[in-house]
Amino acid sequence: MVKRKDNSIRADSGFKDAFIARKARNYEGLLNERKLTDQTLATMYRNALVRRIVTLVADDAMKNFIEIEGDTDDCILQELETLFVQEKLTEALYWDRLFGMSCALILADDGQELSEPININRLRRINGLEVFDKRDIYPDTTSVYLDTDIRDANFGKPEFYMISPPNGNQFKVHRSRLLIFDGEMLPKIERIANNGAGLSCMDGVPVALNRVKTAMNKTIDIMDKVSTSLLKLEGLSNLLAREDGTQAVIRRLELIDYSRRINGSVAVDKEDEYGIFNIPLTGLTDIIQEFEQALCAVTGYPFTVLFGRSPAGMNSTGKSDLQIYYDTVRRIQRRKIRPALEYLVRLIQLAKEGPTNGKELEKWSIKFKAIEPLNDLEQANVDKTQAEVRAAVVKLVFDLVDNQLLDATQARQYLKERGDIPVTESELDLDDEETEEIDTLP
Repeated sequence: MVKRKDNSIRADSGFKDAFIARKARNYEGLLNERKLTDQTLATMYRNALVRRIVTLVADDAMKNFIEIEGDTDDCILQELETLFVQEKLTEALYWDRLFGMSCALILADDGQELSEPININRLRRINGLEVFDKRDIYPDTTSVYLDTDIRDANFGKPEFYMISPPNGNQFKVHRSRLLIFDGEMLPKIERIANNGAGLSCMDGVPVALNRVKTAMNKTIDIMDKVSTSLLKLEGLSNLLAREDGTQAVIRRLELIDYSRRINGSVAVDKEDEYGIFNIPLTGLTDIIQEFEQALCAVTGYPFTVLFGRSPAGMNSTGKSDLQIYYDTVRRIQRRKIRPALEYLVRLIQLAKEGPTNGKELEKWSIKFKAIEPLNDLEQANVDKTQAEVRAAVVKLVFDLVDNQLLDATQARQYLKERGDIPVTESELDLDDEETEEIDTLP
């Protein structure tokens, strides 16, 4: 009885070793959120999908770049192109999104040390930008160098930063020489604890990303085993009860699998039985897509943007999702890119050897180009609306002149300043002398 009991236990253990524990995997670690270190983020960036998550919105925010209203001959825009500003700021946005912080060092030729504020009076020209990521930047947070002027936009921020290039010596830089990008929003206490950096765009994403990866890998495993076999071995329990029984069964299984792959046929004993069953693959794409949708939810990307295709089985074009995504792109343009560009463009204008010879334009502003070009119908609607607005303005001006609230000279001047309404003096068909006494607008 004892021997039979021991053999039974041995057979159960051998069955487990032969059929169940051949490939044991532990996925428990995937369910745990962990703080992402800079080294982990740098390693993750090698993954193609991670790179797409990091760079796609930054590329869309910068791809069509800007127009500078007031720069009639585009001399400032040409200077930005010469300095590769578009490429440099795009790179800075990459590392800002990946690590939660980056900066662009302004290479200003003003005869001052990097640790001193930019001297506008001695500024000759801007020679370019040099980009550094969070791992190279160390804010000087000592109380002596913090901005304590509550009226200043930089209140509470460091006045100096230490920069340690990977291939050079550490140096000290004044804040006025840096364009700082500080990651995703984070409460001030947590930001201070994070060395002045904000959140990475990858924070909270690894779990969803790993689930997509696991779903893909599992699907490949299922496809590899789309046809499974059932083998009934005569005397299996007795065989597993032997000391070498487990290895004997494993060798038998491996020989059958090998023979099936190579020859397409299987040879078994007369008392044994062998059969093949097909595993249905229906529903796998739906499962994978659910995990992909979860990844889109945590990254903020529409499905059509992140994966470049529409969700299977859905007729929606995702236009509402695209509008939400474009709002995100415009938020990045407004909150991160515009302040940096406005500061840089002003310095370029004040540079003595710059495109404007050190004189700032009287009226100028930065306008981002459309993220997506309008189609023919949308452009026609825009043109129609603009034409209606111009017609309404002209009618209003004529009414003011007819009621002697505006003279012809003032009307022409107003229309000339608008610039979008080509009305000649003869079209007004008025005598300036009749309204000569009216000098100013009411």
